[in-house]
Amino acid sequence: MISSLAGKLANSGFPKLAELVLKMGITMLGNDTKIRFHSRNYWTHYKGNWIIHEVLPDIRFDPDKQMTFIKEVHFKHYLPSGEDVFIDVGAGIGMESMFLSRQADYKGKIYAIEASPFTFELLKANIQSNHLNNIQPFNMAVSDQSGKIFIDDSQVNHIANSVFTAKGTAVRAITMDGFMEENQIETVGLLKVNIEGAESLLISSFEKISSVRHVAISCHDFLYNRSGDKNFKTKKSVIRFLEKRNFEVTGNNTGIDYVDDWIYGSNRMFNRD
Repeated sequence: MISSLAGKLANSGFPKLAELVLKMGITMLGNDTKIRFHSRNYWTHYKGNWIIHEVLPDIRFDPDKQMTFIKEVHFKHYLPSGEDVFIDVGAGIGMESMFLSRQADYKGKIYAIEASPFTFELLKANIQSNHLNNIQPFNMAVSDQSGKIFIDDSQVNHIANSVFTAKGTAVRAITMDGFMEENQIETVGLLKVNIEGAESLLISSFEKISSVRHVAISCHDFLYNRSGDKNFKTKKSVIRFLEKRNFEVTGNNTGIDYVDDWIYGSNRMFNRD
C-alpha cells in the first residue's frame, strides 16, 4: 500500500513527498534502506554496499535476505568459482549475476541474458551502479530458433513477461548454440535458466549442452497448475532432456511450488576425472 501510494505521488509530480512517505514506512519497519525516485517505473534502493534499481519502491528491501535465497535456490547445486563461465538466461534485473560477481573466489565471466527491453535497462543500470565489470548484458531471448520473437511488455510485472504471446514487443531471438558460438564459449561452469516456460523452447535446439558442466533450470509447472496454460508444463521434458544427455538430475522438496520446480543437473562427462 505504501509503495503504491508513493508511486502515485511520484508520477503525479511529487517525488519528494513520495520519498518522505517511503522514509516513514521504512522507519516503522526498523529498516535502514534509502529509496529515491529515479523516473517513472524506476526507483533506486540503497542499502549497505548495494544499489538496486527496480520498477517499484520496496520498503522491505533486504539484499542480504535476497542473497541467501539466491544461494539456497539458484546456486544450491553448484556455485561457480575460479574462472568458471556463468550464463544467466532470464537474468531479470541481475540479482543472481550480481551475487556471483561479488564472490571473492570468482574470477570468471558472466553472460546475463534478458529478453524484456524494459527489464534489460534495469539490468544494465544495476551492473553499472555496482561497478561489476565481469558481467556482460545481452538484450535477447533464447529460443528454439534465431530471428525475432514477441515478448509481453508489462512494466509493472516485468519479471513475469513471457514469449508465449502474439503481441507485445519484438526482440531478437537466438538459440543457445548460436549464443555460445557468437561469444566463443567453449565450456560453461553453470547455466541458469529462468524464462517463464520458454525453457521448453531452449532445450529443443541445444546440442552444445554437452559443453555445460552444471545446470539450474526453473521449470514452470506451478504456473500450469495455477492457470491451466500448457505452455508452462515443462518439468518432465526438461528432466528427460537432461537425463538423455548424461546428466545426473536432482530437485527440491520444500513444499513451495515455485522452489520445487527448480531442476539441477550435473554432467557426468565432466565428473569422470
